Amino acid sequence: MSRNIKFPSKGRGILVGLQIAVCLGTLLAQARSQRAPETDVSIRTTARLVLAPAIVRGRSGEFVSGLRSEDFELSDNGAVQTLRVEQTTGQPVALVVVMQTGDGALREFQNYQTLTRLLKIADAGILQKVAFVTFDSKPRQVWNFPPLRDGVQYAMDHPESGDPGAAILDAVGQALDLLRQQSAAMRKMILLLSQPRDDGSQSSLSELAQRLGEADVTVYSVTFPAAKRVAFRTGRSGCNASQLVLPKELAGLCEETALQLATLSGGEHIEVRKSSALNRSVAVLRDAFLNTYLLSFQPGSRDPGPHLLSLKIRPPGSPYTVSFRRFYWVR
Repeated sequence: MSRNIKFPSKGRGILVGLQIAVCLGTLLAQARSQRAPETDVSIRTTARLVLAPAIVRGRSGEFVSGLRSEDFELSDNGAVQTLRVEQTTGQPVALVVVMQTGDGALREFQNYQTLTRLLKIADAGILQKVAFVTFDSKPRQVWNFPPLRDGVQYAMDHPESGDPGAAILDAVGQALDLLRQQSAAMRKMILLLSQPRDDGSQSSLSELAQRLGEADVTVYSVTFPAAKRVAFRTGRSGCNASQLVLPKELAGLCEETALQLATLSGGEHIEVRKSSALNRSVAVLRDAFLNTYLLSFQPGSRDPGPHLLSLKIRPPGSPYTVSFRRFYWVR
C-alpha cells in the first residue's frame, strides 16, 4: 500500500496566486529549454506491454535499490508473469498537476511557492511537459501542456472562484485525457492536491477505474483535511460503489479517493495538515519517484475487464514491504 504520512492543522481559502504563476512559468521555460538525454531510455512501446511501478522498502522504511527482475514475482489475475525491470534513467516526464480550489483548500498552500515545491518531485531536466487542472465541484481551468508561459501566468493570476465541491474523479479524468495525448515513451504522472474524498463528481466510478486501468499513469497524492462543514453532496455524484460491479480493491475509490488513486496506480500518498510540512512531503514524494522500479510484462491473458496484480519479493520471507500498481484494464 502507499504510505499515508500525517503532519500536524490550519486555515482554509482559495488556492493559487500570481507568485506561484511566475514560479510555474519559470519552471516551464526551464523544462522546455532542456532536453532529456535519450540514450539511457530503454522503455519499449509494445502495444501489449503493461507497466507496473513498484516501491520497495526495508524494515525501517528505507528505500531498497538494486533489485533485479528475478527478485520479483508478479501475478496477473493469479497467473505468474515473466517481467522485466525497465531502465528509466533520463526518461522524459509528462506531469499534470491537479489542484483543488475553493472552500476545501488550505490557505497555507498558496503562501509558500507551493507549486514550485511540488514540481521538484522530478528534475527540471527530465520534466519536459507540465499541464495544470484546477477543480471544485467540476474541473474549472485547464492548461494543456502550454509551450509558452504567458497564458499560464495570466490564467493563474485570474483563478475561478471555487465552490464547496471536490470533484476529484472528474479532475483526474481530465488529467488522464491530457496525458493520453503524450508520447508512449514518456513517463506519465499526476500530482493531486486535494481533500481526501470525492464530493460531486459526475463520472461514474467504473468509468474512471477503467480509464485509470487502461493508462500507464502513476498518481502521487497530497491531501489536506476537508473543511468542517456539511458535505456538499449534490446527489449526482457517480461515486457510489454499492451500485457497481467492481472488485473490492477498486470500490475504495469512493471513500478514500486520493489515497486509493495513488495506491492503485503504484504511486505515493501523503496527508499534510499545514504548509510548513510541505517541504518534507515533497522530499518524500521525490524520493519515492526516484526509487520506483518500473516493471513491465506482456500479459498472457487478454480477457476483457479489470486485471488484478499481485507482487511479491523473492525469496519468501524477505524483510521488505512493497507498494505497486494494483490493476490494469483490458477493453
